[in-house]
Amino acid sequence: MPFSVVLDTCVVYPAHLRDTLLRLAERGLYQARWSSGIVDALRKNLVEIGIDPHMVERLINEMNRAFPEGLTTGERGRIRHRGDPT
Repeated sequence: MPFSVVLDTCVVYPAHLRDTLLRLAERGLYQARWSSGIVDALRKNLVEIGIDPHMVERLINEMNRAFPEGLTTGERGRIRHRGDPT
């Protein structure tokens, strides 16, 4: 089983980078993961730059459909950031 990689907002926000990383995950090179917080930040940032909210929801739904294991939830889904208390 390939290793898991958390795709933070900074890499799923730019369309070209998101597309490249998701295509690599689709080919099985790694397992793409993200949290609901990452999705919320992506949604907020895309809407702020003028992307139609319906298109943003479609993008997020497609990501979740293509990678049903991508969205992490619960305690197991807690993503620790550098500097977070243990």
